[in-house]
Amino acid sequence: MRRAWLLPGVFALLAAHPARAANEAAWATQVRHAMGTLWTVEAHAPDVERALDAAFDEVRRLDASLSTYRADSELSRVNREAARDWTPVSAETRRLIGRALGVAAESGGAFDPTVGPLVQAWGFKHLDYRMPDPGAIAAARARVGWTGVQLSEARGVRFMRPGLELDLGAIAKGYAVDRALAVLRARGADAARVDAGGNQGVFGPSPEGGAWVFGIRHPRREGEILDTVPLTGGGISTSGDDQRGFWHEGVRYGHVLDPRTGWPVRGRPSVTVVAPDAETADALSTALLVLGSSEGEPLLARHPGCRALFVSEGDATDSLEVMAASSDGRAPMAARRSGVARKSRSLPDWR
Repeated sequence: MRRAWLLPGVFALLAAHPARAANEAAWATQVRHAMGTLWTVEAHAPDVERALDAAFDEVRRLDASLSTYRADSELSRVNREAARDWTPVSAETRRLIGRALGVAAESGGAFDPTVGPLVQAWGFKHLDYRMPDPGAIAAARARVGWTGVQLSEARGVRFMRPGLELDLGAIAKGYAVDRALAVLRARGADAARVDAGGNQGVFGPSPEGGAWVFGIRHPRREGEILDTVPLTGGGISTSGDDQRGFWHEGVRYGHVLDPRTGWPVRGRPSVTVVAPDAETADALSTALLVLGSSEGEPLLARHPGCRALFVSEGDATDSLEVMAASSDGRAPMAARRSGVARKSRSLPDWR
């Protein structure tokens, strides 16, 4: 019997773990809270429980380094000190900051790791949602701008003006998923899935023996599926306005902001990205949601092996338009259908 893990944007359709014999590799699952979300890690490995413990130890290590909610994290120290002088950072954190700045450059600022002041202005960081007035948005935008961050292998990080801060939330979970998978491999796992609240990565066969099957949720209808994606390796991530947000005067304001305008993305409920690794899927899903399918195509083309499913609001009430794209071209949906309630042969073969 198949069971579904329902999670924001993407969920995996899985089989129950088979019974195991003593002293043999076995399947096991652990579910814990980390990095502000619920993590599910399952693997097939010898001494599987210790392997899962080691994966979560790695996630906690990264949270201690990259969290902006912890005053003692390396990233929080950077945010306190980098406007005054060069601030040393670990090679790992420097690489991740560099990757985030690279995606910012490629996307023309649609992805921006300094977007934190705007996130706070809208109340998305601490879930105290509010409609900021134009003055508050302008003040926050003045403190946003990835080009004001300098990175040096020898000296670390420096902010070119006060008020800047780094928030790697749109890439760090994906990186942590990749690191957890690497730990599981090192512990002898031959198959695993790591899910960080919708940012997921896998390798090897599922418990059923075939591909892991991921369901992409309908962003407007609870429990309904737009499409399914089989994977035996790599990462998958969905960004959308149904994950965190609020309604104001009949308008939905989601938590993904366009750093160039200071406002939440409108008219694009979700983007799902499949990539060779979870870090790339995480970052690109955010950038492509901001850009949309037309502007996002050049960015996607820069990343070999990546595919995307764009879901936009249609012209008619309660209608959605679905566009599939890949790094080597795209196949648009033939027709727009109200609701797009479930997988259909008319959906583009983007998988």
